[in-house]
Amino acid sequence: MAIFALVSVLLFVVAGLAVDAGSSYLTSNKLERAAAAAALAGVAYLPGDYPDASNAALVEAARDGFPNAGTNGVSCALNTFPCVLVSSPTTNE
Repeated sequence: MAIFALVSVLLFVVAGLAVDAGSSYLTSNKLERAAAAAALAGVAYLPGDYPDASNAALVEAARDGFPNAGTNGVSCALNTFPCVLVSSPTTNE
């Protein structure tokens, strides 16, 4: 009975870590796809029309579940996680 109790605790720990790792992978994959979709939505307006490019990217990110938190350093509110923070680039890179 004691061996079963120790092994079951170990199995619960391993199962919990597996669930955490799977959840982390799925969230990372969703975030990467949303960022790529937003970048592709905005790149059609570049290099000449930065405001429309930014707007298209933000609309696409919001459509994927990552709403805009504001511009130029405004932090995310506690109830809008995950969110998108916008910064203006200084170069074309």
